[in-house]
Amino acid sequence: MASENEEKPSLKIRCPSCSQRFNVSADLNNRTVECGSCEHRFKISDEVIVRSKRFYPGERPSPFDKKVSRVPMASSAASSSPVSPLEGKGRPQHPVQTPPLKPAHYGKEPDPAVIFPVSPQRILAGFVGVGIMLITAMLLMFSTGVGEVLNGVPTATRLVIASFAVLLGVVFLVYANPKARMKGLIVGCLIGAGVMTVPFFFKEGTKQFDPNAEKVAAKPLIPVVDPEVEAFEKLKETIGLAPLVKEQERLDKVGEGKHAYGIWLRNLTEFNKLKVKDFLVQAAHADDSSHCYPRDHDSYLMILTGLDQSIDQIADITKTIGKVKNVYDQIDVIEVEFNDAVFSGGSLDKLIESSDPAFYDLNKRELDSIQMKRVERAVERLADVEPKIYRTDISRKLLELLADPKVQFKGTICRALMVWSEDSDQTAKVVNSTLQDMVKVSQPVPTEMVALLAQLGSVESMPQITMLWFNDPMKWELDYGKFGAAIEDQLLHEFSNTSGLNRASAVRLLAKVGSKKSLPYLEEAKKSASAELSISIDNALSAIRERSS
Repeated sequence: MASENEEKPSLKIRCPSCSQRFNVSADLNNRTVECGSCEHRFKISDEVIVRSKRFYPGERPSPFDKKVSRVPMASSAASSSPVSPLEGKGRPQHPVQTPPLKPAHYGKEPDPAVIFPVSPQRILAGFVGVGIMLITAMLLMFSTGVGEVLNGVPTATRLVIASFAVLLGVVFLVYANPKARMKGLIVGCLIGAGVMTVPFFFKEGTKQFDPNAEKVAAKPLIPVVDPEVEAFEKLKETIGLAPLVKEQERLDKVGEGKHAYGIWLRNLTEFNKLKVKDFLVQAAHADDSSHCYPRDHDSYLMILTGLDQSIDQIADITKTIGKVKNVYDQIDVIEVEFNDAVFSGGSLDKLIESSDPAFYDLNKRELDSIQMKRVERAVERLADVEPKIYRTDISRKLLELLADPKVQFKGTICRALMVWSEDSDQTAKVVNSTLQDMVKVSQPVPTEMVALLAQLGSVESMPQITMLWFNDPMKWELDYGKFGAAIEDQLLHEFSNTSGLNRASAVRLLAKVGSKKSLPYLEEAKKSASAELSISIDNALSAIRERSS
């Protein structure tokens, strides 16, 4: 029985698919196996079994062996009868032939850069060198126009730029050609020579920039459309700015420093259009020529003209009638979303019933209405009641209305101030200023205004009030006399210029307020007075003497 350690015979096979060789057990002969390399299945037969006879070196002499030199080992050189290393092993023996030995002569070690292939970084350096010179040449040719890179750069500076680019390019080319450095140098110099000649042929824009020269606005060759600009242009078309532009041009020709602004009113109906117009004209102190122009989708463009305020101040005024969406300073337009609630009033029963707790609150709110008719009716109601609450707020609002030149019912306001006035000095200041402005423009002065000044005891506008009395003594005598002794000097100053009704009114006033200094004027007037006037003068003299005694 064979020993377990005895090696089993093996076969060397070759896969018919991938030609991979394997050693397998002889027991697998004539059986199907699978290649461990390509997983091809095949049957072991004589076609796949590799049968090769083993042989050792020297058993098959070849002519090629004579051409291969061998250096004999020292032990072999010392032996007198060299034999084959296979001697004594039962194999054929051949004498070893020792060729004649000569010392080796080595040449100079070559440069690795010349022997090995060119590296990628050298190839890239070559492209960079040529690219630098070509790009510089392109810049020197096509970047010399107005507003471009080399505009205003003189020829000498351009030559310096070209020289630097050529130097870099030549260095890169020489580095990129280690096997032909001279060739790279020559090619670089030829390209560089072409680059150096460019500044001599392309001289556009070589004149240096003069800072004192007149600036010329550059026009873009190709217009660029900005989405925001395009949207803004569409907005201008929607608003329709032609009337506003026309009005602004008219104001510029007049040259009075006035302004015109456009109020783009959104969600405004035809029913409320005139109410809004009247309010804006009054609140902004605009000219009566201000007009509304209809636009699409229940919107109007109102042109407010003859204004002294800025567009931001006008925007603050428009907050009363709605929400200010945008203020377009570029086109002088304010976009306002109108609110219908500004025209809604309170309950009529509560507005007219002074005993109702909401009477004062509702009428105070009516003073802020944009409809002047509602404001006037509220002032009339407040003038007839006792000031119980909101006196400071109502008094301040009445003074604001009185100072507004657009308000027409100043007499009613003055009658209300006789009841609601809280700060006499501030009230007198506003009333005097308003009266003087009305006299300057020959606007009728209400008698309530003079009566209010007499109640406050303010004589600041006495010259204007005296002229009112002088022009119409029958209308102003009663209110003029309420100032008391303060009018005596004015009467005596104008007494010599009076006649007829003026003289009779002056005598009656002096009888009420005159003093001893009025006696000579009255006695002198009695000499040429009529019988009726003489009786009035005698009564005045008696009244003055009685007060003076």
